[in-house]
Amino acid sequence: MKLAEFCNYLEGAQYQGPRNFGREITGIACDSRKVAHGNIFVAVPGTRADGHDFIHEALARGAVAVVTEKEVRHPESVLHILVPSSAVALARLASGFYGEPSKGLTIIGITGTNGKTTTAYLLRSILKASAKKVGLLGTIHYQVGDKLISSTHTTPDAIELHRLFREMVDSGTTHVVMEVSSHALTQRRTYGIEFSGAVFTNLTMDHLDYHLNISNYREAKAELFRNLPVEAFAVLNRDDYTSMYLSLQTRARTFWYGLGNGSGIKAKLIDADLGGMDVKLSRGHEEVTVSTRLIGDHNLCNILVASTAAAALGVSLESVKDGIESLALVPGRLERVATVDGYSVFVDYAHTPDALESVLAALRPLVKNRLLLVFGCGGDRDRGKRPLMGHVGERFSDFLWVTSDNPRTERPMNIIKDIEKGISGGTYRVEPDRRRAIEDAIDEAGDGDLVLIAGKGHEAVQVFSDRVIHFDDREVVREILAKNYRVCTIGEVASRKEEVGVSLV
Repeated sequence: MKLAEFCNYLEGAQYQGPRNFGREITGIACDSRKVAHGNIFVAVPGTRADGHDFIHEALARGAVAVVTEKEVRHPESVLHILVPSSAVALARLASGFYGEPSKGLTIIGITGTNGKTTTAYLLRSILKASAKKVGLLGTIHYQVGDKLISSTHTTPDAIELHRLFREMVDSGTTHVVMEVSSHALTQRRTYGIEFSGAVFTNLTMDHLDYHLNISNYREAKAELFRNLPVEAFAVLNRDDYTSMYLSLQTRARTFWYGLGNGSGIKAKLIDADLGGMDVKLSRGHEEVTVSTRLIGDHNLCNILVASTAAAALGVSLESVKDGIESLALVPGRLERVATVDGYSVFVDYAHTPDALESVLAALRPLVKNRLLLVFGCGGDRDRGKRPLMGHVGERFSDFLWVTSDNPRTERPMNIIKDIEKGISGGTYRVEPDRRRAIEDAIDEAGDGDLVLIAGKGHEAVQVFSDRVIHFDDREVVREILAKNYRVCTIGEVASRKEEVGVSLV
């Protein structure tokens, strides 16, 4: 694109320096390390670093223009564009550079504290069952056409976001299911995207290290709904009081869901065990019975919200049934890893008090004997939730191991001591080494027990102050079981399950 075309996407800009608007621009960067010759560098203030401090590095790498929201010293030979907001400018420039691809897509944004990923997987599966070509942007991965890309953020930065949208359009994608984080909304990564619909799951205690208080956190979520056009739809949770506030913030058509009465689509639990549940869904005179591998009231709610969003898009209840039933699992979300000699091992991402309570409450009535829990809390994150999670863990489990999650720059034992403040009894053990804690819990398990390993879910690394190591709870479980049963490989464990009583899922 020519520089002049770029400038058409900027509002309230002031220009200083040479105005060679006919110059060809090769791309955009907001990370000075990624600048290539001929790029525009957009200096965005961040939580840990400020792009304005790296302008000279960007210029040394070949940037031909810089966009800032602050007055800065710069060479007279370089065009300096001063804007009201660098983050907004970045989103608009990225959209323009890639040909405004979001306008050619039906994009549904899903936001909330818990349930975003499962809801996104369900909705994607339902839309695929109704013959739509669907892209996915979320916590676990991004899907573009037939390609899966491991995600680095729940919602990528604006440049990556619009690049992915461009690829989706080019691959024939028509619909995009997108998890939208509160960080992304606050940082304006999604600015200018024309969402066809927005979905709200719930609002509970999380990310207060970033937002400082629950009011700011709510306001971040509200941004998604305030910016919906009148022809869009908003799907809101009747069982969460925040939804009433969101309904007053949007011009979009509102669709309600909930486990109580008065919702558009109703769900009735017919049967449930550790293998899944049968659910009756009804809308008016339509009625279907759905068999799903998901379990628990929280997943019943996730099914309702995905079904309601699908209905808002005109999808039939039969396609809803087909889509839900075709979803085998959501990685790291109450994922059963193994069944061994009468006990089961599950892994879940629950890392907030509400999420942990929902998962434990879902499992509690389905466990024949003891519910054994392994969990920790992340470092450099909201410390206020640590004792609350300790209290929830003690209340709903028979025995728990308090261990490390991602300590980051904090000492693991300091985090554990915060968790212990919420535990009043003695039915727990402290083991900072996460692998050892998992092994202890598995060694303790017997017939009818269930081991839940919570906090990291699908994550494949563990982050310390001085290193990042490969660590996947699911792999660790399989390695421990393979070792315990003296089997060299996981494949051999699976092939000998009849002999040793092991089933790896």
